[in-house]
Amino acid sequence: MPAFIQRSLRKPVRKFAGRLRALRRVSRGRSLRPLAHMPVLLRDIVLGTTGMAFGLLVTVWITRLATGDPTLWWIGPMGTTALLLFFVPASPLVRPWAVIGGHLVSALVGLGMHQALPATAEVGVLAGVLAAVAMFALRCLHPPGIAIAVISALEGTGVPAPDWLGVVWPVLVGSVVMVALGLAFNRLLRRGHAPRATARRGGLRRQPLGLLSSDIEAALASFGEPLDIDPRDLEEVLRRAELNARRRQAGLR
Repeated sequence: MPAFIQRSLRKPVRKFAGRLRALRRVSRGRSLRPLAHMPVLLRDIVLGTTGMAFGLLVTVWITRLATGDPTLWWIGPMGTTALLLFFVPASPLVRPWAVIGGHLVSALVGLGMHQALPATAEVGVLAGVLAAVAMFALRCLHPPGIAIAVISALEGTGVPAPDWLGVVWPVLVGSVVMVALGLAFNRLLRRGHAPRATARRGGLRRQPLGLLSSDIEAALASFGEPLDIDPRDLEEVLRRAELNARRRQAGLR
C-alpha cells in the first residue's frame, strides 16, 4: 500500500480503535464509574415522583380549564418537562425562560410548518431541526420542545384546523403553570439552584481559588461545544469546594 494512503488512513483507524475500546468499557460496566459522584437517594426519588405527578395533574387541570382543549396532545412533551423540572431542577434546561420560551418557539415553528407544507415525515424532521436552531439562537434550549414542533407539524395535535389559539395557547398556559409549580415546589423543599451568594471583601467579589468569572467562561469555551452547566453554578461549586478544603486542612471536618 502506498505510503500516502497509509498516512491518510492512520487517523481514522485510530479513532475507530478508540471507539472499540470505549464499547468494551461499556460492556464491562467501567464507563458507569464516573456516575458515582451522583448518588441516587430515596429522598430524591420520592420528591421527584411526587412533584412530577402533582405538577402534571395540576397543569392538565388548569390548562384544560383555561383553554378548553379536550385533546391533551401536549401531555407527552409536558411530561418530559415535568421529569426534568422535578428530578434535575438545577439544570439550565429547565430555567423558566428555557421551558416557556422553548415550548412557545417550538409550537410556532411546528404550526408554521404545518400551514406551509404537507404533513410528511420529512416535514416533521425539518420542524424539529428548525425548532432546535431557534431555541439555541434564543438561548431557550429545552429538549421537549422538539416534540412540540414535530407533533404540531404532523397534525398530531388532534385540533381541528390547527391555528394559533388551538396550538400555541395550550402550550403557553401549560408551560407557565408547570414552571410556576416547579419553582414553588423546589423552593419550598429547598431543591434546585443554590443561592449564589459570594463573599465580598472590600467591595470586590471574592472568586474561588483566585479565579475570575472570565477564567471559568474561557475554560468552558475551550471544550468547543456547549456544556449543560451555568458558569455561575460552576463558580459556586468551586467556591464551596475551596471552603471545604480549608475546613479539612484546619481540622474542622
